[in-house]
Amino acid sequence: MRPDWVKGKGADVERSVHFFKDFQVGDLVKVKAGASYRADGRELYTAGDQGVISGVVPAIDEDGKYDRAVIQWMRTGRKSAVQFDAIEKHFVKVEQVSSTCNPMLIGSTTSGFVFAIDLSGGHEQWVIQGSSQIAGVKGALASKDGIVVVATNRCTDRYCYRYRNQTNVLTPGNTVVRGLNVVDGSQAWQYVPQAPVWNMNPVWGPNDNFFFNDQEGRLYSLNLSTGTDIWDPVGGETGTYTEAAAVYDTGPHHNVYAFGMLPYTGFGCNPYVAPGILPECGNRPFRQGIIRAYNATSGRLRWERVTPHPPAGGVAGMLNSPKFHTRLVVTLGYNCRLNSPTQIWSVDPQSGGVRFNKEGPTLWTSMCAGDKEGGDIRRASGGRATCSPNSWSAPVIDRDGDIYVGNQVGLYQRWGSPTEKNVDAQALSSLATGVAFQDMSTAIADGLMAVASCTSLIVFQSDFQDEFQNLTWTFPPHGYSDASTASYSR
Repeated sequence: MRPDWVKGKGADVERSVHFFKDFQVGDLVKVKAGASYRADGRELYTAGDQGVISGVVPAIDEDGKYDRAVIQWMRTGRKSAVQFDAIEKHFVKVEQVSSTCNPMLIGSTTSGFVFAIDLSGGHEQWVIQGSSQIAGVKGALASKDGIVVVATNRCTDRYCYRYRNQTNVLTPGNTVVRGLNVVDGSQAWQYVPQAPVWNMNPVWGPNDNFFFNDQEGRLYSLNLSTGTDIWDPVGGETGTYTEAAAVYDTGPHHNVYAFGMLPYTGFGCNPYVAPGILPECGNRPFRQGIIRAYNATSGRLRWERVTPHPPAGGVAGMLNSPKFHTRLVVTLGYNCRLNSPTQIWSVDPQSGGVRFNKEGPTLWTSMCAGDKEGGDIRRASGGRATCSPNSWSAPVIDRDGDIYVGNQVGLYQRWGSPTEKNVDAQALSSLATGVAFQDMSTAIADGLMAVASCTSLIVFQSDFQDEFQNLTWTFPPHGYSDASTASYSR
């Protein structure tokens, strides 16, 4: 920013120099206690609000009487111009988050708490109660540039769902998306989407923005610092329900993908007739879904593709089928229902064409793997009776181009192509756990891969010193000390 906008001499120059000594463009400021401001019937800021000095408006007269700083307020998303003389009177400078802050683990609980734990010592850094409850277990939170993005405020009545006759409080979403300061957990902003979010998973965009979709498949692009819309929400079908989370393609295609359902048809599916869409009109096996690809900068629709089953999740990356080509990997299938087939697709991000379409396992029981067996234990421990995860966990792609994903039948699989051709894509290996997997279950690091099922955390080591050999092992059921039946084979 050029300082030559300062005009005149004497007091105006001295005032401007004083401003740039104590405050700079880009500084974070906080409103002091007792200070607030409204204009045209709208609240611009109140005590405790935080904002960023985004620029300076030069004086409109020769003596520099009306030199003003422009502040972008995070909570309200509005801007205000404040005279230099009033900066120190009403605001205090907030130190920006240091890039060398201690590593922290940040999480949330279904009882509404968001917390941060110091990874070096395991000590609690801060904890806040964002709301009385947070809908779970689906979804995740994420942190970047000093802001934690988390969904809160569990929806508890049918009025949270537009045009749906929804009365079952066991399956609600969250109605508020919040941005929290990573240093102390204080709220930087909050955003209310047009429909609840259930499988909330914020993904980082190309600049200071992030994406997510609500449960009607509507896609949002928000500014990370202020929580305001980059562009208006796009897509979505009124009254529908999706469990899939949005995906951003960091490659050359610059796409962001939203997953949803086609409008429901049949008796009780009209959203505009009282009492709205009936509960029996919803997702099920063989109900068609849709994939929509948008330009990440403008929100313009590029292409869309109908799917034969509800979308479960996706990931964009380079596959080895063929090697190496950027593909959108999409998993399909309805969860925890008898006769629920599943599929895994490889989609061309440029055109939406399906490059391979492979059948996954079919669920032949009325519950996801492990839900019936572990129901009594969960109830006895005060938890929910079933895990009820998605039909697939969110897939991940490793540096070799293989896909890792867990299925609701209790299989964790590695998909890829041994010949580096589309037609030969297949499940290369499987691990039978007997328990389904959390939606956001897999994390890969150098030499390690961690996978969370509905009951356990499984950690794999990939940097073997010796040549890897196939290994099969069996153990007696949990709780039995007799290991005489244990057997090993290579």
